[in-house]
Amino acid sequence: MSYFSASGFKYIMKNKKMLLVGDSMMSNFHEALLCAIHTGGFRGQPYTVDIRMSNSIKGMRFPAFSFSLEYYNSPYIVQSRRQTTNGGSKRGGHAFEVNLDKMDPGLESVLGGYDVVVFASGVWWLQNVPRRTQPNIFLVNGQERNLSNIAAHQWGLSTVASYIKNSNFRGVPMFLSFSPAHSGARGKPQKGVMLGRGSHADWLGACGAWGPIFSTKKYSYSLDTANEYRDAQKSTLSGTPIRFVGVTDLSAIRPDGHLGPWHEWRENRGSKSPGGQGESPFKGDCTHWCLPGVPDAWVDMLYTHLLLEPTIF
Repeated sequence: MSYFSASGFKYIMKNKKMLLVGDSMMSNFHEALLCAIHTGGFRGQPYTVDIRMSNSIKGMRFPAFSFSLEYYNSPYIVQSRRQTTNGGSKRGGHAFEVNLDKMDPGLESVLGGYDVVVFASGVWWLQNVPRRTQPNIFLVNGQERNLSNIAAHQWGLSTVASYIKNSNFRGVPMFLSFSPAHSGARGKPQKGVMLGRGSHADWLGACGAWGPIFSTKKYSYSLDTANEYRDAQKSTLSGTPIRFVGVTDLSAIRPDGHLGPWHEWRENRGSKSPGGQGESPFKGDCTHWCLPGVPDAWVDMLYTHLLLEPTIF
């Protein structure tokens, strides 16, 4: 694997546009790649921030080498919408109707204008997404299908791969594999990690990791799921035009790279120790990643794939 070189990236991507497509994991990666590009001596040089919320795109343009990097928020990549009741209110929190055989129409309308498109999807296909109280509804030809989450994900990926193959898109498509969370045994945070105030990881909402790990057994519950999705993604995309970039394994050994208890400080939630006398002021997050950190390794992997891509030069 090659380490990211801002000057090398500038040479490869001059006069090109790159689009990153996915959920908040891809937003994490978008920020990491922007930071990496800025290490290349662009301080003081002009750049343009371009936010087009009407079609969910935000991005930045670097006139110094005529390069644009944009991010499109589409957790499923295929068409989806929040479930609603007959009265029009949201139903089931983060529960969606997902059309497995249709591309996200907003994405479809812009995809042909990019030289490199990097997709990522996975976490939103799980049932245990925070605030989701109802399962997703999966549709094919407008009809509900009784599918497991992972089977539905594979169907959606096949739709994306088929679209890339048969559309007028002529760029380089890539896919970042499943980004693992570290929720601990049985999906619960680990006890016994102290962070001042006598507080435990269970109370803080952290996974209890303070360094890299050399055995994933402690987190087998969450990592088994990540590996299952990674394997499903790899097998589905095999033989398609989409290049598979495997970030799951290297991310799995860095549970300490998550935001953990520092995700959010909730000022008025109290500071009682875990004895039922108060709610933690910390809101933990062992799904997203700190920067600098693990997503920088993803940047290295993307850069390596670009170096090996003959059509990009």
